[in-house]
Amino acid sequence: METLVLATIVLFFAVIASDWITRALPINIPLPLIQIALGAALSYGTPLEISIDPHLFLFLFLPPLLFLEAWRLPKDDLKKDLPIVSGMALGLVVLSVLGIGGLIHLLFPSMPLAVAFALAAILSPTDPVAVGAITKNAPMPRRLLHILEGESLFNDATGLVCMKFAIAAAITGAFSLTEATNSFVWMVGMGLGIGVAIIVVANAVYGYISHHVGENSGSKILLGLLLPFVAFWAAEHIHASGILAVVGAGVAMAFMEQRTRTLPMTRLRRVAVWDTIQFAFNGAMFVLIGEQMPQVLRSGSAALREAGRNGLSTILIAIVIITAAMIVLRALWVWISFTTLLQRKGGARPKQMGRLVLATAVAGVRGTITLAGVMTFPYMANGEAFPGRDLSISIAGGVVILSLIVAGLFLPPLLRGLSMPDDGAEARDERRARKIAALEAIDAIEGLQSARYEDPNHPHSIREIDWMEAAARISSDYRDRIDEFESTAEAKERRLAVEDIEHTITKAALAAEREVYFRLARERKISDALSRRLVLEVDQADIRLQAAHAH
Repeated sequence: METLVLATIVLFFAVIASDWITRALPINIPLPLIQIALGAALSYGTPLEISIDPHLFLFLFLPPLLFLEAWRLPKDDLKKDLPIVSGMALGLVVLSVLGIGGLIHLLFPSMPLAVAFALAAILSPTDPVAVGAITKNAPMPRRLLHILEGESLFNDATGLVCMKFAIAAAITGAFSLTEATNSFVWMVGMGLGIGVAIIVVANAVYGYISHHVGENSGSKILLGLLLPFVAFWAAEHIHASGILAVVGAGVAMAFMEQRTRTLPMTRLRRVAVWDTIQFAFNGAMFVLIGEQMPQVLRSGSAALREAGRNGLSTILIAIVIITAAMIVLRALWVWISFTTLLQRKGGARPKQMGRLVLATAVAGVRGTITLAGVMTFPYMANGEAFPGRDLSISIAGGVVILSLIVAGLFLPPLLRGLSMPDDGAEARDERRARKIAALEAIDAIEGLQSARYEDPNHPHSIREIDWMEAAARISSDYRDRIDEFESTAEAKERRLAVEDIEHTITKAALAAEREVYFRLARERKISDALSRRLVLEVDQADIRLQAAHAH
């Protein structure tokens, strides 16, 4: 227990150190590569040995990260590019399993074909987190980023299902297309359904309780952190896709957020908590990959030497060939998709098509799903290792690292100045939303002032000029005019009364703004990502207003 706690502490200190190193380096090296290097240094330079249970690894790290990605992914953009996303998440994965699987078997004839297909299947899922870290200094077109994020959320399930049946075929020597299809439909349908159902029920129960006893920010944020794990466990328990359950939960949470009311303070604290978890868990996964890599390569090399081949050099050459083949295959698929679907859906054919295709192909970075999945390759019933298990883990780890290196070298220059159709749509939507919100806020202020005359219980002792002054001070600073009258108690009392009115009016205006952004998102006039950003601005203004009024 003490060793596990110490290893965990060292792991997260390595994550912190990786961020410092990345910021201090004079050249731009992707953060995941720094984290993998630190993990390898821990493996060689410390006596700590971290033993990873792949199933526990998937359960602990993936649910919160996938949940957050699905929650923040703009749903309208995903819907617009759904044919492209679904093609890359399904068709490209199946094509990769067949093509790359055949290539792996050709490079290593001793590896059974079914095992080669299993390895190709787990090499198919992409990792948008790593891409985001690589492109932070070379911003990716918004639409392209959302396509890659949508692809990665769904190709995990396709790759894992293909891997599962390839492994079963390797062990039993039999494969049923009907059984595979039925299992895929079950895993996808029930996985998504369970995720959505858990979010709907949890929000209904918490909404009922908070309506009667009030909302506590800490308990609501903690509930949000636990729900991805519940969704993952429940789906896996009935042999559905835990990954898609978490994705479904994240998508459902985004829609529920537009229809339920949360305190501004809760939303602000929730953003900080989730950002911290995302940074810590992402970093920890890449440090763990680096820590495991030396042992993984040694095992693969030993397996090849036993077969009479030069171990390490053979593995390295194979990693380069496989990575290059995956990029080429991906580029061909993307070219066909973009030149047909983008031209039809997005209007004019996007400019700089060649660079766009290359950037999308290189951005297919492999990451944690690949390494965690390949480490679940089982042992046989007699206790012997699954055929080619060590070699498969070595190849997968090498492809992960090489894909990161290639993306780090070539993606930033490919993205520089790159654009896609509708890249300016969000800016136009934002301007329109802000204008509508401002008009609604003015209406709320005027309505509040009119209600003063209609409410018999409203104190009419406050002079009308006080109301006019309070409303004016919302948009301009009149504090200097009032400060000169603070010498008398009467003037001070009047100033405090004006500030109370100002607080009431501003509160009503902010509430009107917030409601406009939620309504526009529900009506699909702006994206949920834009709505979330604008609501966060209003929440920050609301918190500042409360803090100023409290003093």
